[in-house]
Amino acid sequence: MLIFTPVGVALFSTPFLGERPSRRQGLGLGVLLVGVGAYFYPLRFPTAELVGLGVMVVALVGNALPSVLGRRFNRLARFSSLTVTTLSMGFGSLVLLGAGVAAQGVPYLTPENWLVVGWLAVVNTAFAFTLWNRTLQTLSAVESIVINNTMLVQVAVLGWAFLGEALTAFT
Repeated sequence: MLIFTPVGVALFSTPFLGERPSRRQGLGLGVLLVGVGAYFYPLRFPTAELVGLGVMVVALVGNALPSVLGRRFNRLARFSSLTVTTLSMGFGSLVLLGAGVAAQGVPYLTPENWLVVGWLAVVNTAFAFTLWNRTLQTLSAVESIVINNTMLVQVAVLGWAFLGEALTAFT
């Protein structure tokens, strides 16, 4: 369901940002919808799955709106992407750290664990979100979320490269 995020961003970016998708972007969104329709054809959802689909629609909106709101803030370019990332991630990480310590106590970490935590903090979080905030300053909301959605392909390639997983047309 989250593959529909660019469609949600396109729908929200028009009223909230005044950014209408270009013809090429609209064509790309159309190709996305046709591809998803072909993948899930025939579209049959048992009644028991409708609740799950409803939850996923809420998740889809929850995934699309932050991109639109982030674009609204970042396109003003009043702060550098590094500053935006430092403030937002700094605040969020302190809240999450406090909640984690309150719920589970202070964990013991080996030096190797600290290396992993450091890598995840610097590369997978700080660097990645600084790039994300930079795209929200310079690209439209739809363009940014399309780049974000390439993560699906990246994960498949990394699974193939590091885990020996097979790449096929439909998996």
